[in-house]
Amino acid sequence: MSETDRILDLLSNFIKKEKDHLFEKNPGDVVEEIMKNVKSYGLAAKFYLRLYWDKIESLLRDSEKIVSTLKDYDEESYRIVLQNREWFNEFITKLYEALKEFVGK
Repeated sequence: MSETDRILDLLSNFIKKEKDHLFEKNPGDVVEEIMKNVKSYGLAAKFYLRLYWDKIESLLRDSEKIVSTLKDYDEESYRIVLQNREWFNEFITKLYEALKEFVGK
């Protein structure tokens, strides 16, 4: 599995698992929750993110690219995202910025 597929898989599973209440939350609050989890892995998480940052950044930098890629990757999460497009775009932007800061880029 490529790193892009791994990211899409994580996003897709997260969206499907949390869909019933995810979009009621503020995107920034969701990112804070995710970052707490990421930071709990310490240096291992930072090392992994730095190692694959180019691939991660190329995907997360453009939420429209994620949406179009999700269409072919997972139809269910794609439909969920389409119904909550503005929320998703804000979420991806905030997630990208938080991860970028975490890895020190």
